[in-house]
Formats: sequence, C-alpha cells, structure tokens
Amino acid sequence: MLDVSGLSALRCLPAHGMMILMSTLAEIESAVENLTAAEQEKLLSLLALKLGIRRSDEFPVRDDHLELLDQRFAAYRDDPAQASTWEDVKRRFEARRG
Repeated sequence: MLDVSGLSALRCLPAHGMMILMSTLAEIESAVENLTAAEQEKLLSLLALKLGIRRSDEFPVRDDHLELLDQRFAAYRDDPAQASTWEDVKRRFEARRG
C-alpha cells in the first residue's frame, strides 16, 4: 500500500477494494458517484460515525432546506391539485436519466 501520511492535502477513498488518491472535493464527489448504492450507503454510515451521528434523525438539517420545505408545503396547502403523484415524479426522473 502506498504511504500517503506525508500528503496531508490528499484524501483516500476506498473503491472496489482499491485506494484512490484524490486532492479535491470534486474528485471525491466524482469517485462517490462511481460507487454502487450499497457502497455509498456504507460510506455514508462511516462518515456519520466520524461526525458522531448515531441515528439518521441526528443529521443536521440546513435552515435553507427547512425554509424551502415550508414554502413547498404552503404551496401544496394552497393548491393540492398542483401536486404530483410519486408515479409521475418517478416517471419524470427516469425520463431525464435516459
């Protein structure tokens, strides 16, 4: 295994049994996108443990996300007919993915 202890600016991310060196957050994000869903879930669990988060309800929610949810729920209360069913949302999502 390559010794990276002196390379504090580099980060390592396990991928399919290999260690990949990355120097930027963009590279890390790109590598995460190449992981399987199971690997991403495992990585999320490991990150949560590093952050001291033991349960999913302990993840902090950003204020701007809460505001957006409030706005969308208010719009739904004002006009429930404008809401999409899960099937419609899924169909639009899958159409975008090709």
